[in-house]
Amino acid sequence: MLKGRESLIRLIGKRRTLSGDLSVILSALPPLVRGEKVTAVGDEEEDVASTSLSASYLVHCPVCGTAMRGGDQAINAHLDFCLVKGKKRKLTQSTLFQLKYSPKAKFESNSPSNNTLGFVNQMGPTAVSFIKDSDCQKSENLCVHATYEDQSVGNLCDEKVDALYQDKMPLGSNITTSQELNQLILETLIVGRRFSIEKELRLGTSIILVRDPNNIKDCNAIKVLSADPGCGKVFGYISRDLSKYLSPLIEKFSLSFEGCVTSAPEHIFGPVPIRISCLSPASSNMIDSEVFRSLWANVVHVVESAKTNPTSGKTKYQENLCLLIKEVLQDNRHLFTVDELSFLESFLSLSNDCQRLFIRLYMRKGPWFRLSTMSYVEILNIEEATKELSERGYFRLSSAEVPLDDLKRILNVLAIPDLRFLQNIVDKRKNLSSRKQDIIASLVSSYEGRHPCLPAVLIKKYGVFVTISETAESLFWRAQRLFFLNGEQDLSAFLFADLQIIKYPAYNCITTDKIFRNRSDMLSFEEAVKVAQIMDQSIEENDSITVAQCIKMSELGLSCFSEHAIQSETTFLSLFSASWVYSKVVLLGISFLEKEHRYIDAITLLRRLLSVFTCDSRRGYWTLRLSIDLEHIGRPTESLIVAENGLLDPWIRAGSRLALQRRILRLGKPPRRWKIPSFSMTFKRKLNEVSC
Repeated sequence: MLKGRESLIRLIGKRRTLSGDLSVILSALPPLVRGEKVTAVGDEEEDVASTSLSASYLVHCPVCGTAMRGGDQAINAHLDFCLVKGKKRKLTQSTLFQLKYSPKAKFESNSPSNNTLGFVNQMGPTAVSFIKDSDCQKSENLCVHATYEDQSVGNLCDEKVDALYQDKMPLGSNITTSQELNQLILETLIVGRRFSIEKELRLGTSIILVRDPNNIKDCNAIKVLSADPGCGKVFGYISRDLSKYLSPLIEKFSLSFEGCVTSAPEHIFGPVPIRISCLSPASSNMIDSEVFRSLWANVVHVVESAKTNPTSGKTKYQENLCLLIKEVLQDNRHLFTVDELSFLESFLSLSNDCQRLFIRLYMRKGPWFRLSTMSYVEILNIEEATKELSERGYFRLSSAEVPLDDLKRILNVLAIPDLRFLQNIVDKRKNLSSRKQDIIASLVSSYEGRHPCLPAVLIKKYGVFVTISETAESLFWRAQRLFFLNGEQDLSAFLFADLQIIKYPAYNCITTDKIFRNRSDMLSFEEAVKVAQIMDQSIEENDSITVAQCIKMSELGLSCFSEHAIQSETTFLSLFSASWVYSKVVLLGISFLEKEHRYIDAITLLRRLLSVFTCDSRRGYWTLRLSIDLEHIGRPTESLIVAENGLLDPWIRAGSRLALQRRILRLGKPPRRWKIPSFSMTFKRKLNEVSC
């Protein structure tokens, strides 16, 4: 388990843009009220009885093989005993797919949607999300406990997983005869229309594919020409991904392709949907060749994976975000208000250019972007898309009156020569500074004093600047969190699956509990994550005042949660509670206080954590830190008592238990303790080395 700032960074993920001073933002956060009722669509006050399976089935100890009940506390205590006793480990698990630690979990349900089979994107320790099959229907609630009725992940070997993916291969990738090859029709697009002389294409226009080996941009380029004899008009090119595998088939195996236009493009430079088929007869020896079969399978796979609707022409990353929004709205409608649901649903009805431009800017660092320098091949009209997104509330444009924080960020977008040009306009005095931040500070001071028209000069000289609105940024950040269930992953996680860099096994996912029971729990979690981000930024900037405010607010946040509520949450669900986030902020604050030798304040916070989280696997680490800090301030007797009481805590695991035992042996010498502990012999014997 990661601790300290690295753990907090993984929790936060991509930092959100916070406008204003950090201390002002922190003081402006709403008060933390546990269980506050907020009206939202589908927010029903239902007490769902959580299914406790941990103590109802037997598991086998990976050290000695003994069968025991599946309670976390019983397993941990038994493992600690086996490891200290020094029994020989039974290293039978060779891969993650062959892990047999847990048996099949049984869950009965009458709903057929509970047996949904999908490809699971388990990207990280806390991510549980999946892409549903076209023939399957999802359950209504987000899955927390997974059951494996047909094949459990524990019983899947690598060969079976590969077989599952072989079953998902596109139709036509495994051809056996030349007749099958000639009858197969591939649907793709003509791209690169900007390089075409023929601007208009009609439905049914005949085309042929011709290699273009002299293309300096792509050695595998394939031109799309008119099939009329003697015409030779170039309509465009085949996409780079497809021509990579199609060009060897044309050159090495002398295949030829022809087709027709199936739909007129929306724009003269837009992609054109076409259908192509193979003309040249292929011999049986050619089809039986491993090279040919591999190339053809890749061609079919690229066509199927990148297949688009001729009327919509959606890009892959565009479809991924739309899928994310649909899944979140289907499973978590109770967490959004009516206006928020309407805002997210309206994104699905935006034009292709608007959706693509929003995703492009949302994935960039930002927050402000210069409109005149934007250029994306797949976006036909950036100006019109920006205007529409601004009218719909997704974008915010720069104006003659902008807040001071936004002006600083806008100036930071410009290069140093542009900043010097502005400085010569608003300030005639010679400034020898060449640092970008110094020039920006000089411009900001001029804006506050003598030149309030600086934003108007910016727009006149460099055009409009654009940023994502706070409403859109907040809602899409929330949707992304609800889909991936962690802060580390974003839309780029889809890219690895699309490129087949990462493959995931398939298993049945059964819904039992919701991640957030109501909207107030989710809002409390978001506020806690915002405090965590401010804490991380303050430590990076060495702002001790804001760090102290974050620690104080996190301690206040912990006091708002009842001890019973923290104990009753399961280990997985606790990761999405505000108390869990605040505990991480407090722990990072303890490290900050210890670095400044403020051990008394650190001891107070550690005692606070131990008193609030009475049933937590992190108690061992906290107890050890408390004992060490007490020794630092010259209280060895009290440090010894804390370590001795820690050994009686059933939640303290083997590593921390061994560290506490070593402290007791070192601190508990006469005259403090005359009796030698029974575990002292454990540290004197030599442990046998285990080789895998």
